[in-house]
Amino acid sequence: MLKPAPNGLLRSAIRRLGVKEGGVSALAIGASMLAPYALAQDSAGTATTPSAEQSVEEIVVTGMREALKTAQDIKREADTVVDSITASDIGAFPDKSVAEALQRVTGVFVTRFAAASDTTHFSAEPSGVLIRGLPQVRSEFNGRDSFNANSSRGLGFGDVSPELMAGVDTYKNLTADMIEGGIAGTINLRTALPFDSDGFVAAFSAEADYGDIVEELNPEGSVLMSNRWSTGIGEIGVMANAAYSKVTTASQGVQLGRYYRLEGVDAYGGGTKWIPGGIDVRETIYDRTRIGASFASQWRSPDESLLATLQYNRSEYQNDFDEYSLTAGIGNSQTAQDLVLTSPLAIPPEGAPAYQFDNRGVFTRGVLTDSVDGWAGPNNSPRLEHPNGYMIHEGFPHWYCYSWSVPDGTTCPSTRGIGLSADSRVAETKNVTQDVSLNLKWNVNDRLALNFDLQHIDSTVDNFDNSANSKTAADVSLDLTGRRPRFEFNRPTGFGFTPGGFADPANYYHEWVMEHAEQSEGQEWAGRIDAEIDISNGWV
Repeated sequence: MLKPAPNGLLRSAIRRLGVKEGGVSALAIGASMLAPYALAQDSAGTATTPSAEQSVEEIVVTGMREALKTAQDIKREADTVVDSITASDIGAFPDKSVAEALQRVTGVFVTRFAAASDTTHFSAEPSGVLIRGLPQVRSEFNGRDSFNANSSRGLGFGDVSPELMAGVDTYKNLTADMIEGGIAGTINLRTALPFDSDGFVAAFSAEADYGDIVEELNPEGSVLMSNRWSTGIGEIGVMANAAYSKVTTASQGVQLGRYYRLEGVDAYGGGTKWIPGGIDVRETIYDRTRIGASFASQWRSPDESLLATLQYNRSEYQNDFDEYSLTAGIGNSQTAQDLVLTSPLAIPPEGAPAYQFDNRGVFTRGVLTDSVDGWAGPNNSPRLEHPNGYMIHEGFPHWYCYSWSVPDGTTCPSTRGIGLSADSRVAETKNVTQDVSLNLKWNVNDRLALNFDLQHIDSTVDNFDNSANSKTAADVSLDLTGRRPRFEFNRPTGFGFTPGGFADPANYYHEWVMEHAEQSEGQEWAGRIDAEIDISNGWV
């Protein structure tokens, strides 16, 4: 008898063919058309009915439904609140990364920024997780402590190849046998073991990812081999697993600066008005490479009283990125949030239309320039003549105007362009974590069981991060009436720009250079002995 295909079969089959969900290809369409037809032949009118004497081969297909059932069993039998994502069919982990899989768990949220405290840098892959809104999440690897040698010390979920995972358990409350420290919860990453399978297993996968912004195609793949044998000294199992993944992606974004509250400013028509303090335009190109390797060996004694497990896991994660940004800002973003201004923050340049506001008093359209109440500065020589007729001091930024040094009949401008920063950043980060562990489980008798565990972790972090800034000025034309902000950086008023404009390096000056270099290393030895005693008797 041929059973109808479970819903999870097509999903599992398409993944094995290397086609991602949501993608369109002839291969995926063909699989979706053939699989239900082949598994539903018993309902066709021309099918031959087998006789009672004929042997019947039963075909049972397990896919995502089996994985869900296993996860439900773990949750049902746990002594605490736990959610689990499993991959019972080794190599069929349901998501591309561990963090992406965790967002399916109730109460778990992923961080879509490169850092939780930095909303200017979007991340193509989740960078971390929150449990019930809290970031203090403890990470474990096969039930043991694990870390990176960076300032956070926790294990980065992006560092671990999902192809190496047999499952991920999320504990929202601790039990007595768990290591404390996770205020929000504990996440345990479990790798596959030889005794998880009945016999010889060989699996491989190959996929390709395409970044439509960077227009690059990158490969990824994994291979797993596992087997177990019965010998005179007991049962022995060996498993080896390796995974490679490379992703090149880009993040592009436009962000408005902090909005300032202004009250009773005649230049804005009075009342309460809100004006943005600038705009930030940014592009970041990421080049991420992840290599994972896992080896495990198990031995079970003939009487099944002893079980020894040796595991080695290695994760190498390298993330390089180049970033380019333009930031035009006005005002001081470090002032108190409840600050109320009573004088103009910005005013349109001469000849530009007045600012437009919506019915709530929020800025919608206009040209941002800096209002200037007066000009001052040193009056020493030599001085240079600005094209507009006033003097600027040689060696000072080209927007300095000295009001007591202008020729007769010439005045300094009432507005000038706001500062425009052009930043470039290059960063290279490499994390390597190696974990070796030995575990021995001994069922001494029917009432006593012992568990011995020894672990060693070695982690290194190499990080180089260099940023440079050049600054100029611009009149910023901003239009917020559409679905997305529209902006232009125009030649600034009140500045002595050369004819080359923004393309001429002479119209910039270097404001700062920042360099960060890090070489960190961490090691840890850990040992553990647990005893489980059955003290049940007739009255307890």
